[in-house]
Amino acid sequence: MEDLEYMDGFDPSSITSDAPFDPSNMNKAHLQDIGLMGIDIITGVDRERDFYDYLEGETAVGVTEFDYERAFEDPQGNAVDAADLLSYQEDDEADLARTMGEVLGWASSIGDLESDRADVGDESDAMRVSLREFDYSPGYVIHGAHRTITTIEKMLERVVQLQDGEARNLAANEYYLRAVGTSG
Repeated sequence: MEDLEYMDGFDPSSITSDAPFDPSNMNKAHLQDIGLMGIDIITGVDRERDFYDYLEGETAVGVTEFDYERAFEDPQGNAVDAADLLSYQEDDEADLARTMGEVLGWASSIGDLESDRADVGDESDAMRVSLREFDYSPGYVIHGAHRTITTIEKMLERVVQLQDGEARNLAANEYYLRAVGTSG
């Protein structure tokens, strides 16, 4: 947090905008906007131009089955396998990859994190971060028209396999089919 000391002198009224800043009209949306702008300033990534512009708008989040009690009692030793997928415009894949690299570089610089490439079965390597005292190894891959971020490397491999049709998905699971009422 000491890296944020320079924000102490930040004055929202100095922001040039079409709408003048009025402290008496401050609400949660204004505070959120200021916070998000601070993230843009700190990371050097313009969310609108360098990230959101590349996305299609579809998202999927998945978490595999896990023992909640064990994960709660010892989160460092019991990683929860989770994935977040965002669709992107395929013409912007290289730009999105550059932005993701910038975010990873920024995170590595402030958190003293070690990142490296990982082969997860895709033509291009995934990027992975090693967290020293944790079972987590978060990473991301840009594959199959999705930017995928996961909590562990094995989950990256699994998502790539599912996208490539090389692994069983829910459509092949009889319990899932029974639950949604489509089993024969």
